[in-house]
Amino acid sequence: MKKLSMFLMLIIFITSLSPIAESIPRQVDPATISEDSNVLDLLNAYSIISNSIGSLDFSSAEQNLTYILQSSFPSTYMYIFQRGNELLSNILDSLNLTKLMISNATVLIQNNRFSDADNLLGQALFTLANANATYIQLLELYSSLPISSSRVTNTFNGIGSAINLLFEKILTLKEEIENRQNLIPTKISINVSPLNVNWGEKVSIQGSLTEESGNPLSDREVLIHIGAKIYTIYTNSSGQYNLDEKITSYQPCVQIYSEFIPSGNDKYIYAYSSSQIYNVTVSYIVPEVSITLNSTYVTPGSTIELDVKSNYILEFNLTSNLWNLTFTNEKESRILLEVPATAKEGIYNLIVNSLPNGELAPTSWSTNLTVYKESLQLNISIPKQIFSGKTYEIRINSTIPFDIYVVASPGINAIVQGNSIILRIPLSYINSKVVVNIIVDPENPSYKEVYLEESIPSYNSLAIFSTLAGAFAVAIPLARSTSSVRKAENKKEKAEESSSGTNLRNKGIVGEFFEALEMISKVKMEGWMTLREYLSAIKERIDEKTYLLVEELIFKIEKVIYGGVKYTQLKEEVSIKVKALIELLRKKK
Repeated sequence: MKKLSMFLMLIIFITSLSPIAESIPRQVDPATISEDSNVLDLLNAYSIISNSIGSLDFSSAEQNLTYILQSSFPSTYMYIFQRGNELLSNILDSLNLTKLMISNATVLIQNNRFSDADNLLGQALFTLANANATYIQLLELYSSLPISSSRVTNTFNGIGSAINLLFEKILTLKEEIENRQNLIPTKISINVSPLNVNWGEKVSIQGSLTEESGNPLSDREVLIHIGAKIYTIYTNSSGQYNLDEKITSYQPCVQIYSEFIPSGNDKYIYAYSSSQIYNVTVSYIVPEVSITLNSTYVTPGSTIELDVKSNYILEFNLTSNLWNLTFTNEKESRILLEVPATAKEGIYNLIVNSLPNGELAPTSWSTNLTVYKESLQLNISIPKQIFSGKTYEIRINSTIPFDIYVVASPGINAIVQGNSIILRIPLSYINSKVVVNIIVDPENPSYKEVYLEESIPSYNSLAIFSTLAGAFAVAIPLARSTSSVRKAENKKEKAEESSSGTNLRNKGIVGEFFEALEMISKVKMEGWMTLREYLSAIKERIDEKTYLLVEELIFKIEKVIYGGVKYTQLKEEVSIKVKALIELLRKKK
């Protein structure tokens, strides 16, 4: 009769599992479905939950459902998703409860409490049937979305798999109950003495294993539990067993009991049994240990002091990601710990354990150690602008010795010399800036590396001189004229003519040049002015780039005037380009 009732239960449950999405009435014609991308994204999230349920990982499924509840749902389908979340939460609760009842029933079966286990499995089956009914409602609900029925089924098929898996577990346990109810009950006894011991003293354990009727079970394996340790012994011909064992646990109370787990052919004949539990009180010495650290904030390369005091001579282990060492404490000692120079910034856990020694129990102490690095203070001197064809210096100063590593823009020759970086700029360099990446690595590991990226404006000298070289031809006579004014105030024009050999036609060109400069600067070249006085007067009247070009050219003119024969070759070159300069200045206007 019992087998018939289980068979009917099986038929009813499997029938409840059979409805699938294809048989559920839809509100729309599947052929006209246009799937909504927002809905599909949400279903992908639900699929993750379903997969967790399928592997009986209900905690992950509940966590992921919590995340989904915080999502934004399409307003058109808001009710569907809200109701679906309620159903899914109910399914999770039912499946979780079913799993728990199956686990508890398994323990009851091991303890031969077959009637209690059978009742609990009946409740589990009822709870699982509720989960299955809710699952069908869930499929019906989501089939009203504008998506294909197969997509709905695939999204939630993990739930169906979990229901089937739990159902099979219930059937397996019920079958085990039916088979094991015919097993011969066993009884295992135990006696422990004494119940109060010092560490290292022995306890005597004696007991017997019999059928419930009293018939002894000889040559059977018995497991004896002494705290966390398990000992295996065998019964003698009278079903008796005994064990004398030292208590070496550093727990104030140790539980001792025995159990008989049938194995081999016995598991089809005899039932499991366990003895009563004895609590044995253990006495031992806990050393008095005091540990202090003089600092918990340290830098790489520094040394800290670990002071250890104890009322016994003890051996200690110190472990962390920074150190691993063993030392003996003569009641009071100081351990110097050098922080590795390679230690990275962060928080490190430091653990100090005293090792057990007979009746002396182990002790443990721990703290967190923070490793940090100081900021390196630097004084940096960098050029404001760079011209091609020249060499420049970046100077770095600090009170802390350091090394420099540098990478500059392609084409730039960057060399480290002491605390300086020498930049050699090719004459052909045409980019508008020079980028220099610098790493300043302090020799003292207590300081952080400094990473710098400097971008310096760059000007191509060739382009500048090719455009403005004509200014030399005009400026040379002017410069010599100005020099003569300084020597003889009343004979400026004659001195200029005699020193430069300029004729009236050249004088007109000079005039045109200064007229062009006057047009863009609104400053007239007065007869009493030197070249540098004129530069100072026009500095704030023209743009910076033009001023730099004019300044560069006038300095060249001074070299022609005062530098002697070696600079006279510039005279012919600038004369050729004087007209180009005048045109350029007029365009500036």
